[in-house]
Amino acid sequence: MKKKRKEFTPAKRKKIRRRILFSAGILLGVTLIGASIYIGVFSDVPKVREVRVHGNRLVGEKEIIVEAVRVLEKEDWWKNVLGRDHILFWRPGNIQGIEKTLRKLKTARVERSMEKRAVIIEVEEEEANGVWCVPGGVCFAFNEKGVLFAESPDVRGYLIIKIMGEEGAPTAVGDEVLGNAEWFQNIRKTIEGVEGAGIKIRSAEMRDRGRKEWSIETAEGAEMLFSLDRSPENIGLILQELKKEGEKGRIMDFRVPEKIYIK
Repeated sequence: MKKKRKEFTPAKRKKIRRRILFSAGILLGVTLIGASIYIGVFSDVPKVREVRVHGNRLVGEKEIIVEAVRVLEKEDWWKNVLGRDHILFWRPGNIQGIEKTLRKLKTARVERSMEKRAVIIEVEEEEANGVWCVPGGVCFAFNEKGVLFAESPDVRGYLIIKIMGEEGAPTAVGDEVLGNAEWFQNIRKTIEGVEGAGIKIRSAEMRDRGRKEWSIETAEGAEMLFSLDRSPENIGLILQELKKEGEKGRIMDFRVPEKIYIK
């Protein structure tokens, strides 16, 4: 008995071709995916060639890079797998929270070049708005928000404001001047007004925290008394008018709202 020959109709041939092409497509896709993973993760193609820091004077480059790596590792688990030498580890943009550890930094931002495989960390450091000192000679530089960000030598002269605190005042990096942001802003606004009137300030001092009193000593030896609760309205204009009228006094008391006592 003769065996029947298996006939392949055009429809069957087309179906077989489809299966072959489908299988080949899957194989090619898997191959491409595998090659991409190898090139993207394990090869030297995505490896970072250099990491540099721009804009730093107060904080060392190595210290900034180490802290940046620590912060970025916490963002996504897969960054720990890639490691800091992989270009994708370095996400472009701000490094949030780095300033909480490196207090001298105001901001830090990552910029990367995929073509050059280079990473640049652009930093902006804090600027001293003044120096906060307490009895015993311990001094700290503070920023525009009144936060102590670095130890400082004692200062003299008129180029930078020095504020003397009382016993028990904040004495650690990260603390706020007086521990009260509103009081600090009142002091800052008042100092700006006095300097705006062309009066040089020798120093500022907390007189009595309980009574919320502080004072300014001018270069000419005059003393101005103020309340921590407020900054006198238009103090710059008031002082300019007093100078024009020839009003002089060793003590000028601004503690009472809308009144000035000159002695």
